[in-house]
Amino acid sequence: MWERRKRRTSTDNLETDREDGCGSKNDRESIWSVERGTKNLYFALFIVQSIVGIGLVVWRAILQNKSPLESTVTVWQESATIIATSAGTAIIIAEVWKYTMVLARSLEERLKRTREKRREEGRAEERAKWEAWNNRRMAAEKDNRPFDEPPPSVEQQETL
Repeated sequence: MWERRKRRTSTDNLETDREDGCGSKNDRESIWSVERGTKNLYFALFIVQSIVGIGLVVWRAILQNKSPLESTVTVWQESATIIATSAGTAIIIAEVWKYTMVLARSLEERLKRTREKRREEGRAEERAKWEAWNNRRMAAEKDNRPFDEPPPSVEQQETL
């Protein structure tokens, strides 16, 4: 009789990049606008920083020999600052890590292209040496002259 209707949200009609409906890895999550790809790193950093910071505040409150109520209030007041700072620094560290990885991949690709280019240049140089040697050999053969020049690869091995 009474049907529950699903409330439509602003994201109901959005298409996603993946079939499982989770969107792409560049989608943002949470109020901190953390990319899906760096979410695990962000939350790990945030949790570790928060726990360590709050632990230090609790330790300091215990060492100050205040009353339990004063210690609790101090911990709560300083924890807010620590949590906000942890959130901010975790975002910064996660983003720096992400861009460092992007830069590393870019440099790796550039190095790979440079190596391939140098290999091609070396092959072309070696091919030119062989062609020049073969032309000299054929010219000597055509003129019925003796040709005792070693091939280019033999020359290189003897000089090494």
